[in-house]
Amino acid sequence: MATSDRPSGLTALAVINFILSFMQLLSMGSLLLARYVRAPHAVGNSHIPEGQAAQLAALAEVPTLTIVILCSLLGISGVLLFVTAFGFLHRKRRFGKHATTLYVINDLTYVACLIAMMPEAHIRGLGISLIRTVFYPIFVGTLVHTVFRRDLVR
Repeated sequence: MATSDRPSGLTALAVINFILSFMQLLSMGSLLLARYVRAPHAVGNSHIPEGQAAQLAALAEVPTLTIVILCSLLGISGVLLFVTAFGFLHRKRRFGKHATTLYVINDLTYVACLIAMMPEAHIRGLGISLIRTVFYPIFVGTLVHTVFRRDLVR
């Protein structure tokens, strides 16, 4: 059996990026579902916790253009994560390094738009998801441009 000369850290990042790519695309779908496919009586339902009911009510007041912008940025992030994972597995500079840079810029733009455009009640409920959305792109970008800079050679 032939051994790969690809570093195991790069393989681990590729697997994580595949998983997060799927999660980004699910987030895009859930944002659309929460905005457009909610029952009007669900906000007054007693089974929904008070914080979640406040988030749903705040989301109903968000302009459609804001939802479209945020969903577009989430979709682009999901695709870029998939491309970077492919680039990490095949050690391609264009797909690994350059797509990672685009992903970092796109995800940080998403966070800035989210904070600027969404109501405070919705942002308060994001919690650890918002922290991951800020931390992970910076972490991956730093790793790709410092630790793995010589491993993405083709």
